[in-house]
Amino acid sequence: MHHRGVCAIKEEYPTFVQVLAVFILANFVPQAIIYVVAGKPYFAFDQVNGLITEILLMMLNLLLPLWFLTHYNRLNLKEIRNAVAWHMYGWKTVSWGLVGFIIGFPANFFIFARLIPYSSGASGGEEVPLNLFLFLLLIADAIAGTLGEEVMFRGYIQTGIGKRYGPKEGLLAGAFLYALRHYPLYVYSGLAEPLLLVRSLLVLHFGALVFGCIRHRSNSTIATWIMHILGWFLIVFGQAWIAQL
Repeated sequence: MHHRGVCAIKEEYPTFVQVLAVFILANFVPQAIIYVVAGKPYFAFDQVNGLITEILLMMLNLLLPLWFLTHYNRLNLKEIRNAVAWHMYGWKTVSWGLVGFIIGFPANFFIFARLIPYSSGASGGEEVPLNLFLFLLLIADAIAGTLGEEVMFRGYIQTGIGKRYGPKEGLLAGAFLYALRHYPLYVYSGLAEPLLLVRSLLVLHFGALVFGCIRHRSNSTIATWIMHILGWFLIVFGQAWIAQL
């Protein structure tokens, strides 16, 4: 049986520079282009256009790391699954996802109750009454958003950096870049209320660390995806319920 050396194995995983480049290409470059073309950030769009833009950005977060792992790191499908820790260990994985959801529930409640008129993938844009099309867009955003963020941040970044440099470095890199990705929206939404902005950023970093810890302890990005999508559905269905009151 062929065994690869430690150095060869490490070459399968991204460097800090590669991770940063992929992160910027998937997030801040398209956001900057949108701002230049539209004259405003995408989260200031109306709810429908904001959601569509968010879904496309999340698809970029999902597909760009996979493209780099395929074409730059030369991994096959099985190796890519390992490189993003897309592992399912039965009820152990599900249990970790549920534990993470429960721990992160206060953050989800805060986002739902205070931060998000998030019937958009955005905040601050023109609101549209909740209807079936908008509701389906929210569901699509929940699926695309959670998959994109988990593959990018807990999969590609945390797993890759963790394998190459160490678990602590991977966890911190994934958590920091995940939080950084949300800074433009949070700052834009909280400019009028500095205290709310500070609390929002604290909640954001708390959530990022919880995600990272669950990924580390479960050795599975599927566990954090379960945790993430449960939180998203709490927000989406909570909004739908509020809209009917």
